Amino acid sequence: MRRRNLFAALCLVVGLLVGASVAQAGPTVAIVKADNHQLVAETWKLDVLDFTKQWEALWTKEGEAAIERMVREAVKLAGGWPVKPGDTVAILTNLVQDLWYVVSTGKAPNAEYANKFIQSMVVDARVVRALAVMAKESGAKKVIIATGPNAGDAHAAYLTYGYTRMAREIGAELYDVNEGPWKTYKAPYGLALPNYTLPAPIVEADVRISVGPLKTHQLAGVTMTLKNWAIGIPPSRVYGAIKLGLPHPKMAKVVADVHSIAKPNYAVIGGIWGMEGNGPTMGEPVPMDVIIAGADPVAVDSVGAQVMGFNPDDFGTIRLPKEYGIGTNEGILVVGRSIAEVARKFQPPPENVRAPGAWAEVSGWK
Repeated sequence: MRRRNLFAALCLVVGLLVGASVAQAGPTVAIVKADNHQLVAETWKLDVLDFTKQWEALWTKEGEAAIERMVREAVKLAGGWPVKPGDTVAILTNLVQDLWYVVSTGKAPNAEYANKFIQSMVVDARVVRALAVMAKESGAKKVIIATGPNAGDAHAAYLTYGYTRMAREIGAELYDVNEGPWKTYKAPYGLALPNYTLPAPIVEADVRISVGPLKTHQLAGVTMTLKNWAIGIPPSRVYGAIKLGLPHPKMAKVVADVHSIAKPNYAVIGGIWGMEGNGPTMGEPVPMDVIIAGADPVAVDSVGAQVMGFNPDDFGTIRLPKEYGIGTNEGILVVGRSIAEVARKFQPPPENVRAPGAWAEVSGWK
């Protein structure tokens, strides 16, 4: 009898321990850092100051292969890769502005700085290429690479930033969210708007992947995969230049709304270069050499915010999606490199350019 009671007590203890570990289990986020900055960050070239000789971004095959290895390692470590045979996969990248904008800002005093600045402003085509290749290897029947610049022409941006050549080489389709077809979708919570007009090929894809930058943002505080998705897929032909038809004073609510209609199945931050200060288009480039990946966009962006030296819960564009069940930053398991190993304190947007904190429900800028 005593032996049976002892065995029952032991089973109870084991059960409680297992239950506790399951209860504490959260999303997994991988951080991979390059060992060779020169190889991944300095082999991408676009000489905007002499575009008669070069008007399209070029990079070495060695740099391309190194970034592909980083992306593959990050996805393997994080797990949760969602692509299955026969899937249509939509990958949303961030090409926030075209090349003319870069020239017009005066942010390109020389070719060396311009290369760093451009890479910090847009998502590197080599990161997107790696994900598209992996999707094809997983049996995807179609891979769509999409973008929705806040101003300028998407296909012009694709061409100058190297996407057109890359997509042709791997057999991916380039798509501008402004081309349609669009559908109007009801927002389950209607936090900012009751309905949103969005591109059906993206919303209704079998697998949706958001590839965001690692940047500060004068309206939202930070911008990574969540904001990339929510502000990137609404078409400017519906919502106007720089998406002003999306209520900017309710930006955090817009982010939660759009994700409640259709959220990414996978999230990747292309942080070869980051941008600090007056982001998302006038800040300063920061060499980071990281890829951050996972199946939970809230968790991925929370890790990204910490890598930049910020508290993710200070930003409504992360906090509200968490509150409305888009994802979580509770119990995150960080694999690969630790946050402490790769973190660098980014300068926040200067006070004179920050939107009112209530717009994106920013509770702290530092």
